[in-house]
Amino acid sequence: MDLGLKLRAKLIGTEAFDGRLDLLRSLASKSDSPERLRRVAKEFEAIFLNILLREMRRTIPKSGLLSGGFIEEMYTFIADREFSRKLAERGIGLWKLIYDQLIGETKGGSDVKA
Repeated sequence: MDLGLKLRAKLIGTEAFDGRLDLLRSLASKSDSPERLRRVAKEFEAIFLNILLREMRRTIPKSGLLSGGFIEEMYTFIADREFSRKLAERGIGLWKLIYDQLIGETKGGSDVKA
């Protein structure tokens, strides 16, 4: 794969990740409503699962037999993102822990256990 294409793919992935983090920041800062905090917690879980899937995929050795290059990288990036969103809809329980922590902070309680 051309070095420029590889760099572009990494930048696209980074920009998308940064964009999702910016979205979380804006959602969390606008209001402290429980529904908004729930959305932020679920989106954070989706981001976490996306990173988990991406890192798991990197551990699989590439044989070179079916290398799709830049298109394959973009497809797997998009597929992992959508798969992580679907996983987050069902949830692994992380969002609930984050939500409970955020709710405790907005109510001014420091007695919320992490």
